[in-house]
Amino acid sequence: MSGSAESGPGEFVREQSSSGGAISTDTRNQCDRLAADPKDKDKPADVAGVEQPSAEAVEPCAAAVAADPQNARLNYQAGRAYRQSKDFAKAFYYFDRASSLGSLRAAVAVADAYSTGSGVAKDFDKAVELYTRAASRGDPEAVVEIGKYYSKGPKKNVDLAVNWLTSVETGEAFMALGNLYLTEVQNDAIALKWYRKAAELKMPHAYRLLGEAYSLGRGVPQDAEEAWTWDKLAWEALPQVTTKIARYYQLAGDTEQMLQWLERGAARGDAPSADALARVYRFSKTADKDFAKVMAWYQKALELGDNSALIEIGRMYQNGEGVQRDVPRAIEYYRNAIEKGVGVYWRIADAYEQMSPRDDRSAFEWHKKGAEAGELLSMFYLAIQYRDGTGVQQNYKEALVWFKKAAELGDEDAMNQVGRFYAAGWSVKQNYVEAGRWYEKAGAAGQGWGNSNLAIFFSRGWGVKKDVALAVDLQEMAMKQSAEVCARFKESWSNWTPEFLRAFQSRLAEDHNYKGAIDGRLGSGSMAAIDALCAGQG
Repeated sequence: MSGSAESGPGEFVREQSSSGGAISTDTRNQCDRLAADPKDKDKPADVAGVEQPSAEAVEPCAAAVAADPQNARLNYQAGRAYRQSKDFAKAFYYFDRASSLGSLRAAVAVADAYSTGSGVAKDFDKAVELYTRAASRGDPEAVVEIGKYYSKGPKKNVDLAVNWLTSVETGEAFMALGNLYLTEVQNDAIALKWYRKAAELKMPHAYRLLGEAYSLGRGVPQDAEEAWTWDKLAWEALPQVTTKIARYYQLAGDTEQMLQWLERGAARGDAPSADALARVYRFSKTADKDFAKVMAWYQKALELGDNSALIEIGRMYQNGEGVQRDVPRAIEYYRNAIEKGVGVYWRIADAYEQMSPRDDRSAFEWHKKGAEAGELLSMFYLAIQYRDGTGVQQNYKEALVWFKKAAELGDEDAMNQVGRFYAAGWSVKQNYVEAGRWYEKAGAAGQGWGNSNLAIFFSRGWGVKKDVALAVDLQEMAMKQSAEVCARFKESWSNWTPEFLRAFQSRLAEDHNYKGAIDGRLGSGSMAAIDALCAGQG
């Protein structure tokens, strides 16, 4: 273990030594009431335990541990409280401490932390080692985790997984076996056998999967009445499964049942159900979209705590989608979403650009906020504004900084733009080799302009050894990737070298039904063959 029973990080030691007195019965009882694990054999017999600790558990549990630092159960409960409050570093410390003091449930929690990388570096091998130790001490949850580990992934071993999972008879083990046979072995009949055993132990997700099987006729004869029986059991236990139930009714083509389930979920306080209803009415493929219902269901989702509905309502006002177009009002919704932690800055900037007259300066300010907050699209569009001088004084140096940051995060359009800067010598010394490197990265990521720009380099020998055949390959690939590249090539073909154009015509003749002369002049026959290429008909 990484910690010890005697000491830990300074802040924890200070926290534990601050009270200096014996633990009060009230403090201990409050920690037990708010954070005890129902599966913990060490908890007091008169405490039921809670599946998820209350956020209020942190203070009493920290105080309880401070007064009784050698108490394994209290350390474990403090870890549960901190984990629930998203302070994973402190959670890991207390779990590790409780495990070293003999808490079996804490040992499993430490293994969980290594498995997920919560508060400690992710280490699957360490997690399995710790799960195995806990399993040898009789913890069934650890057994299930080992079985899951061998069910998939780099060390997948179905036989070993089955051996572990069948060694305990718990609902979690039966569910894991069902999932293994459903997804990895792909034997629906055996999967359902295990789901039935899980259902006997009142596992709600087993009810849902059995309902899904009968609804779709997967592994059993299709039976709507039997599906309803299991769906109702699942839904009564887990309102949050509503959208999954509705989804497979949608797949079965039963729109009426889908809508009924979503309405049931929304009525029970399930925000995703309300959001799904809004999307159904908003994106319906029929002509009778009901935008009054769309807005009503988004408002319901907001009432139920789904703040992402603010973005969708903002988009409707920005685009005039079912409502009078009102860009300032859209901006209000976007700003509200950001204040609630679910928004994105580039949407506000985009809205300012769509105002009449457009407000490029405000768009720049919001893109800058987004870029500084690590938002990829804002980085890219901020760079565009610096490059073109829209809303801000033109500044190639700053533009390149932000294009590079976006490129480093994987944006292929930004990679191509960096290449353009080196090719043109904007704010840097002109460097065809460096430009080609960036074009190659963009092209490898599937960006058509990157491949087209690289084709130009190979056709002329700029920064690379001249290779017309490779240039043709690259340009053909680019035109299959991008309609814009196709249109630009048709408009400006005369800017390419005659040698390249003749080689390109030869390719059109070989693969795209061109029957004209190989003369380097792209007439109607060449254009028809290019259209065939761009339409993917070659």
